[in-house]
Amino acid sequence: MPRPTKWETHIKPNLKEITAIKKQGKTDEQIAQYLGIGYTTLIENKKKHKELAQALKKGKNELVLQLESALYKRAIGGYTTKKVTRSYVEDKDGNLTSDVQVTETLTEERPEVGALVFALKNLDPERWKDKTEQNVDVESLSEAMKGFLDVKANDS
Repeated sequence: MPRPTKWETHIKPNLKEITAIKKQGKTDEQIAQYLGIGYTTLIENKKKHKELAQALKKGKNELVLQLESALYKRAIGGYTTKKVTRSYVEDKDGNLTSDVQVTETLTEERPEVGALVFALKNLDPERWKDKTEQNVDVESLSEAMKGFLDVKANDS
């Protein structure tokens, strides 16, 4: 009976975990190390088995969606509410009671300029690109230069 392959022993049983690990931002090299296999083995199995390629792609896509959402939230800003619950309160004599105390805090998160600029450059690159193209008609420029030089020569 042939020895089982790394696909059967290390990769296939961990496909869901591979997706979760990729979603955390880990590289293929780190995933291979986590699985206890070589990077080359992972890549070869990725080519042979669609399930592995799909698991890695799904994890990456989910990570990208999370990052996009986080960037959007940073760019827009807004308000967050934080609830703190305490299950006891001291009375005036210092005795603990079984009352519950809930505190809510509303915090403003201002838009972050870097996130705004990055988002706008990607969402509307025609209006928000760093460089603008300039079209120059060389013949018109050459004629203008000749006219300028003639004027300068006549002034002297």
